[in-house]
Amino acid sequence: MKRRPKSLKFFKYSALGNHFCLIDETEGVIIPEEDKLFFAQEYANPQYGIGCDSILFIQAPGPEVLSQLRQRFGKIWSQNKVEKKIAQIIGENKFKAQAIMRIFEPCGQESAMCGNGIRCVADYLCHKWNLKKVRILAEVTTLEPKIYEVSKGFYPGYYRLRTERPGIIPSQFKGPKYDQYARPVDNFAEVLEIPIAKELSGIWSSDKLICYVIYTGEPHLVCFVSSDQAIQKRLGLPKNQFPDYFSRSEGYRTRILQTLGHYLNDREPVNSSLGLVNKAEGINVNIAEVHPEKALINMRVYERGIWGKTKACGTGALAVAALAMFLGLVKENRVRVLPEGSFYCNQGSVLVPGYIRRCGELIIEREDKDWFLIGPVERVYQGQIRYWQEALKRRRKEIEIYSARGERLDQKIFEQLAA
Repeated sequence: MKRRPKSLKFFKYSALGNHFCLIDETEGVIIPEEDKLFFAQEYANPQYGIGCDSILFIQAPGPEVLSQLRQRFGKIWSQNKVEKKIAQIIGENKFKAQAIMRIFEPCGQESAMCGNGIRCVADYLCHKWNLKKVRILAEVTTLEPKIYEVSKGFYPGYYRLRTERPGIIPSQFKGPKYDQYARPVDNFAEVLEIPIAKELSGIWSSDKLICYVIYTGEPHLVCFVSSDQAIQKRLGLPKNQFPDYFSRSEGYRTRILQTLGHYLNDREPVNSSLGLVNKAEGINVNIAEVHPEKALINMRVYERGIWGKTKACGTGALAVAALAMFLGLVKENRVRVLPEGSFYCNQGSVLVPGYIRRCGELIIEREDKDWFLIGPVERVYQGQIRYWQEALKRRRKEIEIYSARGERLDQKIFEQLAA
């Protein structure tokens, strides 16, 4: 049996305000599969751990990783008759991937894809192997893992992610009442008209919400807001669907986004479940405003797994930009997307009252069938975690105690343990 190192090396990265902890397992699996969710719970916590939005594991395709993944997804692969295909993709490395990216959220849930995170992984691998581009396998939690090519950009620290055309979300993310609200828009997305619960009437100014759902490696629900009457008419938006959202304070935006994200993911304490999405998976929620004359989009994002607002989201930026293009809101094939982490940040102090820091921006480009996500990444520091094995033993013991009492710490975790 392979001996586990006493100290675990990690790399802290930042991309537009999103923070990631990278663990390199390309030379062999260090943290066993059954402990990865506990590791994310323990060390993604900003108060008690390293503090990050996600833990990213970088693995090498091959039999060892395939064997680890079978522990969690073997039954699902068998039921859907994709076990042979997955074995070819991961075990035999059919697509010639140079690495696999796994994403674990602070609650222990594993996500499919991360547009900002994969650029951080690319930066790490390009420096480690002295490359200009890498091929990374992601979406291993779905039935169709995909290869993403990430290359260095024209500017220092910028990386260019090549991806496929966005489309309709897979059934694994849909809840029992999804089809009740959804109506297809051609073959690229679905439009939803969602009722707002009476318990939340103090937050909303209308009794329904018009939004779109699209898949960009992650499931995204996009709620467009605008004070432009032409855009309101084109999208069929109620005039009072937050037309002043981006002109209000950041605290107001956060409150609306948090409430909306909790409600759509059935995490809001209302009398009845909305049943829109699979609660074990969840959905990312975006509020976006399009400025057609500038080919620019403002957005805020609530991420599943984190269950809260984050500074930025790469797959979310791709989702809002793709919808803006598909719906004819912008005519250009190049759109700038500004999440919260993209704005000029006023960091005034006594010493430097007018200091302002530029955080960068995300750029979405469309070229024929290919889509590109371009943005900056930054390596913040590297460090070592001591006594991590003892911490995981303690975490497992806590789970056993709470499980014996019949208490539920987290829906996703107990479903995984039960499987």
